[in-house]
Amino acid sequence: MLRFFRQIRQRLLTDNKFSKYLLYAIGEILLVVIGILIALQVDNWNEKRKNRELEMVFLERLKSDLVTDTIYLNRRINRADTIIKRGQTYLPEMYKNQEDFQEYFALTNTDIWDSEDLVIQKATYNELNNTGGFNLISNGRLKEQILSHYFKYEAIDSHIKELNLFSISLLREIIDLHHKKYNVVDAQKQTNVRVEMDWKYINDPLSKEFMDLEIAVGFYSGKHEMFKDYFEESLVRSRHLIDEISLELKDDD
Repeated sequence: MLRFFRQIRQRLLTDNKFSKYLLYAIGEILLVVIGILIALQVDNWNEKRKNRELEMVFLERLKSDLVTDTIYLNRRINRADTIIKRGQTYLPEMYKNQEDFQEYFALTNTDIWDSEDLVIQKATYNELNNTGGFNLISNGRLKEQILSHYFKYEAIDSHIKELNLFSISLLREIIDLHHKKYNVVDAQKQTNVRVEMDWKYINDPLSKEFMDLEIAVGFYSGKHEMFKDYFEESLVRSRHLIDEISLELKDDD
């Protein structure tokens, strides 16, 4: 093909048809430019297609993460309900007389002392955030919803961690008191003797230990009421975002 065009140019120059040669040269240049533009357009189209395919992969992964989160949030809501109900019965039980250490231990050795942090699926979000992958999401409103959803998660996670750290600090000495037994040496028999901790404060509502425990129980119960609100709000947001992503994936079919 190039040889054919070269022959035409030589013939025009030989015949002294300069004006026709000039027009021909311009036409040839235009053809080259058009060819380049078409090639660029094809490359651009291929790039957009690849980006769209990658976008769909990320959206599918985000949707999967969110579905996993809804299962987790439902579990945390049920867990919070259990702890809140336990807290409501715990305080009245504290005011009942505890006859011996076994009754005391049964009262205090409870699952109310829960301080689990928020554990959600963030691998896909972190990858999008760290690699600039959010630029692949073509639906601006959906991108905004995704960013807003995980920004709220970060705020909730931070607050839950703060409350958990405080509650653990609040209970540190009480937990040691509740769960530790220690050995002492019987000087006469030179043997170790198992000694139970002093538990009788539980029958004295005016003692500092009793009041500290009462405050801790109230704090844990109140903490989980707040957590439950966070989990329920996050669950609604997650389900809505799943629906929005599903619509975007459906539009691409």
